[in-house]
This record gives sequence, structure tokens and C-alpha cells, in this order.
Amino acid sequence: MLVREYQTLLDKKRKVILLSLKEEGNFPELDNLIKEIPLKYIKLLEDYFAVMVKKGEIKNVDPQTVAANFAFINFGYFLMKTRMSPSENVFPIDDFIEKNIKIFIESLQ
Repeated sequence: MLVREYQTLLDKKRKVILLSLKEEGNFPELDNLIKEIPLKYIKLLEDYFAVMVKKGEIKNVDPQTVAANFAFINFGYFLMKTRMSPSENVFPIDDFIEKNIKIFIESLQ
């Protein structure tokens, strides 16, 4: 669910995100606005992983590091799919979740 929601958000803001990457430094207000997207996602994930560690559901890991890694994987997927045409559909989201996110989650157990 966290992957799908984040990908949906990134897709909705796709043009602005790509523009901000291209124009980095030229529009400080845009830079600040765009950087809030991953920071909020990482904070949400950090809180989630902290609870899961406390409950003993996952290994005793640093929640901030794990959250950042999870966000990096997701943003990398977003960038990869934006560089491919929709008709290519080389790596559909269901495959991404099944093959990559599943491995990530298993590494925490």
C-alpha cells in the first residue's frame, strides 16, 4: 500500500518533479516544495518501521536508515519508469512490488 500510494503521488506530480530536477537551483521555492515529498514519505516510513521494531515484527534496525533506503528504491523506480514510454511497460508496478519490495521486506525479518 505504501508503495502504491507513493507512486500515485509521484505520478500526479511527475511534470513538476521532472521540471525541478532539470531546473534545480533556479527556483528555490520549487526546490523546497519538491524536497518535502520524500522527506514526508521518509518520516512516515521511519515512524512505521520504529513501531515494527518495537513490536518485534522486524529486526532491530535503524528506522531512519531503513526508511531512507525504502524511499530511495521507490524514487528510483519512479525515475526509471518516467524514462520509458508507457507502452513499453517493462517493469509493471506489480512486478516491482513482488520482486523488489518483497526482497526488501524479507531482509528485515
